[in-house]
Amino acid sequence: MKKKFLMPLIAVAATVVTLASCMKTNQSTACTNGLTLTQDRAVIDAFLQTSGQASQYQFDDQAGAYYGVSSPALIPGAGANTPSADSFVAFHFETHLLDGTLIDSATTQSGSHKLSEYAAQGYPLGVYYALTKITNGGSISIIIPSSNAYGCNTGTNLPANSQLIYTFQLKGMASSSF
Repeated sequence: MKKKFLMPLIAVAATVVTLASCMKTNQSTACTNGLTLTQDRAVIDAFLQTSGQASQYQFDDQAGAYYGVSSPALIPGAGANTPSADSFVAFHFETHLLDGTLIDSATTQSGSHKLSEYAAQGYPLGVYYALTKITNGGSISIIIPSSNAYGCNTGTNLPANSQLIYTFQLKGMASSSF
């Protein structure tokens, strides 16, 4: 009789130990030294003034980012149609720090993803809004405050509290009904 209960008891104990070992521990400290949006905006405003680009950008409260509103920060492109959430888009982008350091660069494949899917892939929300402002062949630069991107988290080439400049060139766009 004892053998009947011993095996299930061992199995339950092993499962509990296995699951407990997979749980997060509090050994890593939480990111608590991030900048507020107000602090980020002060840094970005100073950068834009110093670099003579203040007239090229405008802050958008809805997206929480600065958008290019005039050349060279905005080149509208050809045509009248901008991508919608369901549009399949292809674009080239570069990500820089305010000091010009290149952090990332890539070109997406035409028709591989809907615009709305990029937010789910880790892109800051401002990316979605930026691409809806240009037509095929156009480009736009946006500056995303650290508080609306990666905050005080770091990456391989990404220092904590980094304000990021994304530059996008829309290479292709197709409606979701093709």
